[in-house]
Amino acid sequence: MITNEQIEFKRGKIGASQVAAALGISPFQPPANLAMELLGRIPPPEENDFMQIGNIMEPTIGKIYMNQEKIEIFPWEKTCIHPNFEWLIAHPDYYKADENGKPTCLIEIKNVGARQRFRWENGVPVHVVAQCVLQSLLAKINEVEVVAYFGGNDLEIYPLEITTKQQDSLMAKV
Repeated sequence: MITNEQIEFKRGKIGASQVAAALGISPFQPPANLAMELLGRIPPPEENDFMQIGNIMEPTIGKIYMNQEKIEIFPWEKTCIHPNFEWLIAHPDYYKADENGKPTCLIEIKNVGARQRFRWENGVPVHVVAQCVLQSLLAKINEVEVVAYFGGNDLEIYPLEITTKQQDSLMAKV
């Protein structure tokens, strides 16, 4: 989870959760709304009940994942900033580490309501993949696991191997 300071730091920047809107592939926010938000002409969307539940559930889903997989994951503490474009940032949820503590795999947690399950019928939706590609690029870690918790009782794990081609394509479009 991100801190209040990190939320404030995000203002006026494109974060991994907004990159799909910037690319025009978000089912939840059109690019024009994101642009108006970034320019300060409209306020960011208010956190609704479902967003709050997702934030509350994230650590619990992380624990369920660790118990199921019999591994340990760690919260990602810092915001990643693109070295050339300080307005492009990401804050991964968690990571797996090697025996020396070096991050080896990003973990993106999603609490998916029953009415949104259809978006996952063919795997990770493109708007979530875009989020993972940006996180991978900025964290310099190509392995990502999307951990999705559906309808409050079904955990599924989607491993992604993010390629340089995907990262380059995302940067060209952003």
